[in-house]
Amino acid sequence: GDKTYDKPGDCPVCGMDLVEEQSLSATSAEQYTCPMHPEIVEEEPGSCPICGMD
Repeated sequence: GDKTYDKPGDCPVCGMDLVEEQSLSATSAEQYTCPMHPEIVEEEPGSCPICGMD
């Protein structure tokens, strides 16, 4: 199972710093982000332009 971490720290999988998820209530459009590349944010579902993941 996947675990949710609610504190800052290092990811147990890749060791990257964990970042708090920001709820973007200022925008009405839903946003989709790549789990491998969270800097990629799109307003509709699709594939990551970097790695092709959904």
